[in-house]
Amino acid sequence: MKLQECFHLKGYDASNGYISRTFDASTFDTPLIALVKSQGAVVLAKTNTPQTMLVAESHNNVFGQTKNPVVGHLTCGGSSGGEGSNMAFRGSAIGIGTDVGGSIR
Repeated sequence: MKLQECFHLKGYDASNGYISRTFDASTFDTPLIALVKSQGAVVLAKTNTPQTMLVAESHNNVFGQTKNPVVGHLTCGGSSGGEGSNMAFRGSAIGIGTDVGGSIR
């Protein structure tokens, strides 16, 4: 399973794209993540989001810009662009993300 970078995963950053929040590992799992892990899910990676998750493109100063896995010169729009890119590339059977403005279809 892969999840959006905004979710807290014990031992890993949840920076929301802010440089000031890097190198500050979470001390807990977000309840949803704890639930799926208790059912046997294995977290493979966290995917990119824009800073504050309120921009129509997955780009931030921590991880850079998410590229479209099918057409490399295009980007992945929406706050869930990293998650969408991963799913389009078939990088995981399940991805957990959030949605504010309609980026998860």
